[in-house]
Amino acid sequence: MLEEGKLWFVRGSSGTHARARHECVSRTEAVELAWLEHEQGGHWHRDTIKLTLTDHYHSPKLDESIIKAIMDCARCKNFGGTHLHSLLQPIVRCHPFELLVGDYLSLPVGKGGYHMARIYLDTCSQHIWGYKFKTQGSADVPTTQ
Repeated sequence: MLEEGKLWFVRGSSGTHARARHECVSRTEAVELAWLEHEQGGHWHRDTIKLTLTDHYHSPKLDESIIKAIMDCARCKNFGGTHLHSLLQPIVRCHPFELLVGDYLSLPVGKGGYHMARIYLDTCSQHIWGYKFKTQGSADVPTTQ
């Protein structure tokens, strides 16, 4: 769609996207936007930059543009190759249940004596599960004799 001299990428009205349209930018503009976001956002890794840019812009091969912007950052280069490599590794997984993360959460004692919660997150769907417990969690594994 053309409006106000800009090209816009229009999406359907699905509930998964916060915005129905995104401004289309060229690959060179995407590299500049990614570099600005990387510089101003605290030199975060590529997934954080991608989340920010995809909220407002649409560009072909956005991942490559973000990687180029990070690789050209002088400050990140000074930390060495290991640091640069870690910035380029994706965290988001593409398939449901490919990566689950979990942790315990301590709460004040509530109704029924529950005071611990185990929280799980599927990194693909961003779906959260929680289970309540009356006892603290531990890493102890019962052994059979």
